Amino acid sequence: MFRFCVAGVLVLGAATPGMAQPVAGHDGQRSDVPVGTELRPFPQILANASRLVGGSFIGERFDSVTNTYMLRFMRDGTVVDVYVDARTGRILGRERF
Repeated sequence: MFRFCVAGVLVLGAATPGMAQPVAGHDGQRSDVPVGTELRPFPQILANASRLVGGSFIGERFDSVTNTYMLRFMRDGTVVDVYVDARTGRILGRERF
């Protein structure tokens, strides 16, 4: 039974997108952010950026040095990256590819 569970976890892990979702502890704090650094909830940040850009959310990257998210969306066949300050939720910029 244990082997089946491990194999299932490995398969599920392989099926996830290349850009991972935030790593959060039980208190919602990211594990890669120093304790005491207050960040906006990721769902709130994602919702605000989605309203701005539209399209489909592809994934995210978090920079723990600058406390910023790079959110990636696909809109009308174009990839759009949105940069957001995770502490304030403020949109810092966007870029199309």
